[in-house]
Amino acid sequence: MSICFGTVGFVSDGFEFGEGAYRTVSFFVIQGFGDSKAGVNWMVETGRWLAVFVIITTAIRTVYALTREYWQRSQLYFLRNHVVVCGLGEKGFRLTEDSRKRGKAVIVIERDATNPLLERVRDVGVITLIGDAADTTILEQARLTFADSVYIASGDDADNAEIASQVYRITRITKDSRSALSRLPIDIPCFVHIIDPVIGALIKSHEMYTRSDDILELRLFNVYERGARYVMDHYAPDMYQPVAPDSEFSPHILIVGFHHIGQSILRQCAISGHYANGRNISATVIERNVNDIAHRFMYHYPAVEEFVDCDWIRIEPTLLDMQMIVAEHKSTPFGVVYVALEDLTHSMYMVQRIYDALNGEVDIILCMESSSRAKLFYQQITHPRIHVVNFLQSFTHLDSLLHEPLDTQAMELFSVHTSQEKQHTSTPTGSHVKRDTHAEWLMLDKDMKDTYRNSVLHKAVMERSMQHCATVSSLMPHHEHTSIDFGRMEHRRISAELRLAGWKYGAHHDQLRKEHPDLQAFDNLHTNVQQHYTVTSHHLLTYKSL
Repeated sequence: MSICFGTVGFVSDGFEFGEGAYRTVSFFVIQGFGDSKAGVNWMVETGRWLAVFVIITTAIRTVYALTREYWQRSQLYFLRNHVVVCGLGEKGFRLTEDSRKRGKAVIVIERDATNPLLERVRDVGVITLIGDAADTTILEQARLTFADSVYIASGDDADNAEIASQVYRITRITKDSRSALSRLPIDIPCFVHIIDPVIGALIKSHEMYTRSDDILELRLFNVYERGARYVMDHYAPDMYQPVAPDSEFSPHILIVGFHHIGQSILRQCAISGHYANGRNISATVIERNVNDIAHRFMYHYPAVEEFVDCDWIRIEPTLLDMQMIVAEHKSTPFGVVYVALEDLTHSMYMVQRIYDALNGEVDIILCMESSSRAKLFYQQITHPRIHVVNFLQSFTHLDSLLHEPLDTQAMELFSVHTSQEKQHTSTPTGSHVKRDTHAEWLMLDKDMKDTYRNSVLHKAVMERSMQHCATVSSLMPHHEHTSIDFGRMEHRRISAELRLAGWKYGAHHDQLRKEHPDLQAFDNLHTNVQQHYTVTSHHLLTYKSL
């Protein structure tokens, strides 16, 4: 603006355009050419003052930025009970934002100095350290051992594992080098985002995960796994295609896109999709690079195809002829569609195409990661057949890390189960001690919590089977109906969970070798074992949620 006014002013006073522009630019060194051929006109004067304004405001902003960074870093020496976030991607940003809303001081460690999210978190008072979070020097600068909690959420599992090991190393050295632990908080929770099951297994075998006498309490989380459980809780396949004991087919689902979200949905179907007819759920998966991605997925979870009949279609989803796909699967139509593409624009495009191809008769679940455009799109969805699940927005905040939506029922089931066990093991003269179920639940290993969460999901499947059978019986009272074998359903569900966790059949239960005698056909089990699964399933069905 200053250059425009100054140049036009000088040109109007008779200077050449180039000379006028040069004189105007000289304003910015506060010693410009003040002379003009006819005195100082208003345009030249305006240009001068605008130049002065630009210089002053730039200086103020520079001084503010420098003093803000100096002030924030000076606070490092006094911080206690703060939050340390390693990695400022979408997950790290949401955790940082949530911590600040709760009034917590936050230190963010980010490798990329050009990350645009840095300025956004600095504006809300977050202290930022630029460097590798796996560098112990950077972690020590963040006053790690005085932190209230640590969140490791970079975009790479291997990096997250390395950062976690360095965090553990620092806390161990600090604990061993101090005679008095009064200066250290006890049990610093450290949440580590891990997707790869191999890396997750390596972490669980490391002493940083297994030791219970440290100040560091390591917890693994996976937002995609949590989101998939939410999807199965609210949009399960058998909600759209009910299954009776004599049903010829199980539900048939369509998954469009097979990256983190699509893989988590298929895996969760293998764990919780066990129905009264004992048949596998069917899944058609559409992905451009399906051969490579499916190969890697099956390498990690080879047991999936024992419980899901998969049909892999290699094609770019946006080029897909949906009419042809629908026609090819006419004998086993789709009950529900999960769109899980990484690109939001492609996802919206596919939702519309699939909706048209299926004549609006099938529910479509749009499963997406968070983005700046996602909120607007989410607000625009009003169609009863289209549902949106935003994985990062819904499952990357502090409350969701501690408690999933399923945890209320899972905790109640855990309480009932442990109470029954203690009744069997307690002596008649034993004193009754009041239990803190919530505290006991928090102390559970992630895998054990997931088992109870999956039990809650399967309880809903069994209840829907009962409801469907009751409806069919009322409509066909004289027809001979097959009863539901809940014990067989429960055995199949537990077998799937163990098999996907890497367990195999063995004559004896061996935790180290991951062998279990129940990983065989239900009919081959001893009568007492079959009875155990039947009793377990009935306990699961009869407990009442608060």
